[in-house]
Parts: sequence; structure tokens; C-alpha cells
Amino acid sequence: MKDLLSQVDAGRRGNWGFFNEQLSTNKLVEESGAYALAAWDTENHFRALAATGM
Repeated sequence: MKDLLSQVDAGRRGNWGFFNEQLSTNKLVEESGAYALAAWDTENHFRALAATGM
């Protein structure tokens, strides 16, 4: 927690380097998770259609 607070404090002082990299990494993880969930949902949708013979 202390490390996170020091990063936020550094951001307030205008030193956004590491803090922006961390935010970018978090966004990348969120986007890849959303993509994987959408792919899984689509696959399940087509499996359900196949199971019902449509």
C-alpha cells in the first residue's frame, strides 16, 4: 500500500512514468479479459445452436 501511495504522490508531482505504465498494463489486462469472455460467450452460443439443431 505504501508503494501505491508513493506512486500516486509521484503522479501528483508530475512524474507519471511508472504510474502510467501500471495503468496501461491494467487496461491491457481488462481488455484482453473482455475479449476472452466475448470469445467464450460466442463459442457457447454456437454450441447451444448446434445442440438444438438450428
